[in-house]
Amino acid sequence: MDHVSLIANLRSAWAAQDHPHASPASEREIAAFEERYGVRLPSDLRAYFATLNGGDLGREGSMDQEMFSFWRLDQVRTQKELSEGKGGRSDLFGFADWSIDAHVYVIQLRAHPQQSTPVFIDSGRGLQKVADSFSDFLVGYLRDDESVLYGVRSQPSA
Repeated sequence: MDHVSLIANLRSAWAAQDHPHASPASEREIAAFEERYGVRLPSDLRAYFATLNGGDLGREGSMDQEMFSFWRLDQVRTQKELSEGKGGRSDLFGFADWSIDAHVYVIQLRAHPQQSTPVFIDSGRGLQKVADSFSDFLVGYLRDDESVLYGVRSQPSA
């Protein structure tokens, strides 16, 4: 599924829950973010911020019915910034959380948008890769895929 359709499906899912999205990020705001951090957003993440830009309050308390909070672009920070200098990486960016930071979703961003942009759960006890891209993360979110949303792996049968 292309990212335009994914974002439209996300908009519909949030509308069905009466979960309003924020005002879209402007091209100037996106460019300022990229300049500040020396990264380029991949096309799917760029389109998401330019269309929905997280929940209306983002990290400040805007959650869907399952307690997921998608942050606005102005709230996205590096893992290092989020840990307040107590470690963390400057190439991983928090963009959403579950249950008021019980875990944070981080995406690896780089200077070249064609490079891989995996998504991880940062639970404070290490990273767990849950998707190969922001689009893959959205697919998992929309399908309520526990392996993507919570890092739950199915147990092998005995």
